[in-house]
Amino acid sequence: MGTKLHWIKEAFSRKIVILDGEIPVGEMWQDAMFSYDVQAKLNSIHLFYDVKGFLKRTVNIHDLKNDNKIIGVVQFHSGKKAELLLPSGEKYIWRRQNFFMKEWMLLRQNHEETQEVFHYEQLQTFFQDTGDITGSFAGENAGVLILTGLFLGNYFKRRRRRGAATGAATAS
Repeated sequence: MGTKLHWIKEAFSRKIVILDGEIPVGEMWQDAMFSYDVQAKLNSIHLFYDVKGFLKRTVNIHDLKNDNKIIGVVQFHSGKKAELLLPSGEKYIWRRQNFFMKEWMLLRQNHEETQEVFHYEQLQTFFQDTGDITGSFAGENAGVLILTGLFLGNYFKRRRRRGAATGAATAS
């Protein structure tokens, strides 16, 4: 099954809308401005990304439609690297494509082999951020993977902006 979705985030908004063509099929939002925690929906999936820790962060992914059950954990590594671990033992690696965070991908790791599952590309930034999500993964966790890849791309962008704002504030 091929996947091509589009996402839009208006300027100053904490909400991302996910579209299949012109039809809204999902969204991702922060409840509080200074929180890294995020809720996300895609079709019938409703997830909560619960960011834990200060220096060594992890993210518990909760399925809000299944008694708040934890269905995955994201672990961060040095630099801009993260990996998603599912209870089934599946492992996915998040990797950025370039320094400017205009492209990133989610890779499935099987033993010694990695395979791209979803590719994310930011197409526009100014009054609204827009981008595409493409992939051909047909597994039962496709929605969780799509949302987690988008969550991680935006997590690293927010972290970068907060770091720049903190640096500018201390320089003043």
